[in-house]
Amino acid sequence: MNNSSSLSPLSSRFPLKSPSDLPSTKEIQSHKARLLALDIDNTLTDYKGRLSEHAIELIRKAQTKGIYVALVSARPSQGVDEVADLIGGNIYKISYLGAVIRDSLGNELQRLTLDIEVIRDIIRFADQNKLGLMVTIKETEYHTYQDRRESMTQRIAVSSLENVLSLDALPVLIGFKHDRSPSSLYEYCLKTYGKSMYFTEHINSDNDYRFVLASHPEAQKGNALFNLCKYMCVDPFQVIAIGDSESDISMFQVAGFSVAVANAHPNVHLAAKLSTPLPYGDGVAWSLQYLLDFCD
Repeated sequence: MNNSSSLSPLSSRFPLKSPSDLPSTKEIQSHKARLLALDIDNTLTDYKGRLSEHAIELIRKAQTKGIYVALVSARPSQGVDEVADLIGGNIYKISYLGAVIRDSLGNELQRLTLDIEVIRDIIRFADQNKLGLMVTIKETEYHTYQDRRESMTQRIAVSSLENVLSLDALPVLIGFKHDRSPSSLYEYCLKTYGKSMYFTEHINSDNDYRFVLASHPEAQKGNALFNLCKYMCVDPFQVIAIGDSESDISMFQVAGFSVAVANAHPNVHLAAKLSTPLPYGDGVAWSLQYLLDFCD
């Protein structure tokens, strides 16, 4: 998720909306919130990955009011599970940018995978040109290079991938490290398979590595949230979505009510109905305190 090294430019450009600009009590009550859709990294967590205890407390309060909670993240499923376990209760989980959806019992409702021959071609191209590539299959990351960053998934050399790649083990996500400019691998995929993939940029919280992530063209947070609402029989109008990055905008387009935390990307603030005065989990707590007061 995107991270800003300084909050002051965003705070001055997107100050807390004046009382006349804030949603009215009537508008908030009309939504009758039934589902919270929460991004994790740099929304629930701060730039060091720490969760806000106040935000967790208020999420639990929402649960006691009968409001469902869904975590919606680019993280692998294990990374989403870690946060869900800390919150407790029945949590719906959307991982890999929307490629995988699971219900509150962990049952898989959706898994959008990439074509096996496309992946084989991309692996060949990366190998021939000695390019960095990450492929995720069944919660394991396969890499063409040694990567110093920590990972929530098991990491194996991509040379082992052919042994497991099958119709029963298809990848949900591939990534290309590109630093400050798009890599030739990304450009190859965009030119060759652009219409059969969805591309998004991922920047870590320290802003010291960048990935372009490619997934199934329908694997977007907004699509996943919409599909989850259908499964749960929840009207999207009754969803409150909270996020910080541009990948969260598709959630905002589905949800009836949307919130950008203070550290969010400028485009996210523009798309949201409400911007918080506080960043990260403190912003989530602020918004829940503000909104849940009207849900009694």
